Amino acid sequence: LEEVDKLYPEKKVRISREAPPFLPKEWEISQIFPGERIVHFRPVRPIDEARLEEFFDSLPGDETYVRFLSIMKVFPSRDIKSLVNIDYVKKMAVIGYVKEGDEEKVIALGCYLYDEDTELAEIDFAVNPSWQRLGIATFLVHYLVEIARSRGIKKVFAYIAPENQGILGVFNRTGYVMHRIWENGVYKILLDLTQPAQQCLFEPEN
Repeated sequence: LEEVDKLYPEKKVRISREAPPFLPKEWEISQIFPGERIVHFRPVRPIDEARLEEFFDSLPGDETYVRFLSIMKVFPSRDIKSLVNIDYVKKMAVIGYVKEGDEEKVIALGCYLYDEDTELAEIDFAVNPSWQRLGIATFLVHYLVEIARSRGIKKVFAYIAPENQGILGVFNRTGYVMHRIWENGVYKILLDLTQPAQQCLFEPEN
């Protein structure tokens, strides 16, 4: 995941390369965002059910639909058990959390689902409103894209509601060629992971 290491290199805290066979531990990383806020990222685990339940409760009423427009057809809003029991290859979910004493509070979640028939992976994400506009979404999506690429996935896509066009910048800053398609009342964003963009900006704006 060398590409992820390029994000805010002067503020990277650590990344572990030691991975047990049952969990891709090399994808655990911590990042410092504006205001010296440290957010830790790692793949979800079965023990995260309660944390994710609390996270979904923290989102505005329409946030689950807007940001999980399609993935939640597979992972229904309250089917947390399916969300935390994944294979880490075709189905991946990564949380961003902060430490509050001995507890881990989830403030961001990113997922992808790979479809063997279409050879596409769909990405969705959500960030707690109190933690938005710090660059967390940009980092999370880029991180998730690099995980997908390391798993041999060549193309990913996402659906963006018209009122959330600001999110387009998050995908534009992943460093890959982006295509935008208007489809059934929403934007379909397609990233080709085999085609790096000529210019990529990683300055956090979302």
